[in-house]
Amino acid sequence: HANRCSGRKQWYQRRVRGAAVETAKTTREGKLAELPHSFIDLLVRGSTYTCPKIVNGKSRFLAVCLVCGDMVCFQSYCCSEDVNGGSIGPCNVHANRCSGSLGVFLTLEKCQVLFLPLGTQGMHYLGPYVDKYGESFKSSRNKAMTLSDKLYKKIEQMWVKHEIRPLVSRNSDSEYGRIDNNGRQN
Repeated sequence: HANRCSGRKQWYQRRVRGAAVETAKTTREGKLAELPHSFIDLLVRGSTYTCPKIVNGKSRFLAVCLVCGDMVCFQSYCCSEDVNGGSIGPCNVHANRCSGSLGVFLTLEKCQVLFLPLGTQGMHYLGPYVDKYGESFKSSRNKAMTLSDKLYKKIEQMWVKHEIRPLVSRNSDSEYGRIDNNGRQN
């Protein structure tokens, strides 16, 4: 796989939909990846990303894995993979190789966090970037946002304390809608 996670790895063999798959779990000490202070800096980083599977290398939608910090394609078929006759999207593919069973991504298009437990549907959650009034991207539509340490710490604590799966289970009709295994909003 051309785009391996950049964090330290521990290799495991696990079963995904009945097939044995070797996964690389990023080793972290209870911390999500560091994000730049400015959302614009993250967008600039995304503008330099090249998809390893697209001829011209540009993916329309991108997400940042908050576990390892790698940029991945989002809501596209370029990096989808077939597993036991079913297709899984790029974020699921990456999460399977990176963290094992739970993907936590920041989508660049809408600055939302995507919680993606493997094998189930995921959900969007407010992103950690806010404008000068403390409003999220959904409210302000302003790209001049900065990282809210308080919001990012809350997301990190949800991840560390294993609160994401129950949250996704409880919120089947969340404000942002459910996400299927290909990363498409239901």
